[in-house]
Amino acid sequence: KFKLIPQKGVYAVKCFFQGYTYGGMMNIGTRPTIETTEQLSIEVHLFDFNKTIYDEFISVSLIARLRDEMKFENLEALVGAIKKDEADARILLKQY
Repeated sequence: KFKLIPQKGVYAVKCFFQGYTYGGMMNIGTRPTIETTEQLSIEVHLFDFNKTIYDEFISVSLIARLRDEMKFENLEALVGAIKKDEADARILLKQY
């Protein structure tokens, strides 16, 4: 089975789960600040959502690409970038 995966980076997304729509952000990449691997991962964070839904089916629509994947100097710099990404994503998602 073939899958098309967008280029590495951080995206603002809309997710559909059990009849509800949630805003969020998605990272596609190798997590270079956290680990040294070429294993590609796709992670989605839903805003204002506090359930554990691992192994559940969700539908994800990409709304906008926020930035390239980056390796940060340390975890504090990564956390700062993630907070900015979330703020940017929330602003963009208000338009959709």
